[in-house]
Amino acid sequence: MLTEPNGIVLNSMVYTGALDDSGGKGHTKKVVLNLLKDYFGSGHSVYMDNFYNSYELANDLTKRETYCTGTLSKKRKNNPEEVVVKKLKKGETVARYANNTMIGKWKDKRDVLYISNEYQNDMVEYVDKRNRTKEKPVPIFHYNKHMGGVDRQYQLNSYYSCERKYIRWYKKLGIHFFQLMLLNAYLLHKKYSGKKMSMYDFRMSLLSSLLHIEETKRPVQRDTPQHVLTKIDAVRSDGRVKKEALRRMLQKQN
Repeated sequence: MLTEPNGIVLNSMVYTGALDDSGGKGHTKKVVLNLLKDYFGSGHSVYMDNFYNSYELANDLTKRETYCTGTLSKKRKNNPEEVVVKKLKKGETVARYANNTMIGKWKDKRDVLYISNEYQNDMVEYVDKRNRTKEKPVPIFHYNKHMGGVDRQYQLNSYYSCERKYIRWYKKLGIHFFQLMLLNAYLLHKKYSGKKMSMYDFRMSLLSSLLHIEETKRPVQRDTPQHVLTKIDAVRSDGRVKKEALRRMLQKQN
């Protein structure tokens, strides 16, 4: 799935098996190229995790005037061995360049291997959650900043899921694409209308328009009388409350 950082879905694919155009050997590269085929030659930047990234893919995208940045698996072919096996202390980096592609490694809490045909292995300062100034490589900084559109899309769709286990797979697929279109409509409305509207209100407004019914406002919660315990001193020797004291107490409450 190809998304913008805010979760707007740009393109998606349904994997149909080994005989699919994107199946077989090198299927991860084929998936990326198929998703990006309408965006080549415009200088777009795409951010991917280590499941898709490779040196071969980065070179192919460079030829198509498209940038890529992301984490990289150490088991990928054509990874520079001196980068993969290099022992680093916390905060140190090492990188190698070839054919306008950079592969680097940075030591944070653990080793992070990354690749980019857009950024060099420079360091940039940032402020963490505890307001501490730290440094990290530029590719990692931009990867963390822009990566997450797919997760954002999954999160928003999970709030109002319409899929059920007992529904046939092709119906689930259709419902899923309707959900994606509805989410795109909401995010575009939120981006360009300038109006603040929750996803619930947007869905209800859309359903009301499609069904040609008047929108019903949410019921207003009214304040309900609260019962408060009151201490009663007028108690008889047998433990019963005197009728007169009880009557006076009820009159005060009313």
